[in-house]
Amino acid sequence: VLFNLYLNETGWTDTQIGYTISAGAWGIFIIAIPAAYLIDRFHVRYILVIFAFFGSLCYVLRVASGSLPGILIFGLLGNMAFTMYHIANAPFLMRNSTAKERIYLFSTCSAVMLLANSLGSITGGYLPPLMQSMGWADTDSLAYQQALYIALGLSLLSCLPYLKIKATPLPNHTSHIFSRLKKLNWKLVLRLHMPKIFVGLGAGALGRVAENGLTVAGRLAQAYAAG
Repeated sequence: VLFNLYLNETGWTDTQIGYTISAGAWGIFIIAIPAAYLIDRFHVRYILVIFAFFGSLCYVLRVASGSLPGILIFGLLGNMAFTMYHIANAPFLMRNSTAKERIYLFSTCSAVMLLANSLGSITGGYLPPLMQSMGWADTDSLAYQQALYIALGLSLLSCLPYLKIKATPLPNHTSHIFSRLKKLNWKLVLRLHMPKIFVGLGAGALGRVAENGLTVAGRLAQAYAAG
């Protein structure tokens, strides 16, 4: 959200902002399946550290690039990295907990993540005006840019706790990943994915309706102010 506000403040059109969102979505799509192979072959701790660092670096370059091709490329790579990070998180928790601990570990992790997201959203809203009130930014766009850099710096701090955790032995797989994929019960996989498909379709449609509603409301407000 903060990055989209930054783009809006720097004069990017709605179409260009839509391109950046689409590029990020393509990054998620591209890495989702290969992520399983990487998690299966490498220590998850290293994956979390490397991709958290690489994703934050790509987002810094996305903000600093200032050009549409740079924003699209680094946005795609950054979303690929953070998607890999989020996918690897569940196997990491599984490998570093017992069966009795997992139900509480997953629930507390979800709660902490939601709380951190809420606090981050609130903090992100206060950072740009704070940058300006302290004299660190002369314009709104510069204030948003500095707020984004602070947020990305906080993301980099996630690497430190992972470095303190010992890597567990990798699973010993004798068969190739594609042969194991063939053995999956794909009917069950499809049934498990259907709710998410419908939720995603509904969320996308609602988001579009809300966006159109805000656009209409904004135009009415402008017309009222002008008249």
